[in-house]
Amino acid sequence: MIKKLRVREVVSDIMTIEQAMEYLQMTRKTLLKLSLEGKIQGAYKLGKQWRYSRRKLLEMIEGKTA
Repeated sequence: MIKKLRVREVVSDIMTIEQAMEYLQMTRKTLLKLSLEGKIQGAYKLGKQWRYSRRKLLEMIEGKTA
């Protein structure tokens, strides 16, 4: 049961580009540009799609990571 909870936590931490756009209040163009430049912590490509870590985005917003 503990492992299933951890998997759920990880899955709920993953955001699509649309969710990240809303969360960061950025346009798709800006978010993609910053992601490609490596300026968005927790951004990674899964196949052809971008995914974002909610936890890393929150840390970035709060100034905990550069």
